[in-house]
Amino acid sequence: MSAELPAVDPELRYEEVVERLEATIERLEDGGVPLDDAVAAYAEGSALAARAQELLDSAQLRVDELRE
Repeated sequence: MSAELPAVDPELRYEEVVERLEATIERLEDGGVPLDDAVAAYAEGSALAARAQELLDSAQLRVDELRE
């Protein structure tokens, strides 16, 4: 069974994505989050991490193209 990750606003800049991801991680690490909320936060964090990686990959591609 595979669940779909929540959508991340494609207009968010890398720094904003990382900020939201850090806040999500902090919330989970602090504990005291009900299980359903923790699962939702984990899914959001996974989506944010994937978006951050997409943005990094895109930036790397642009740098590589500029070097050529």
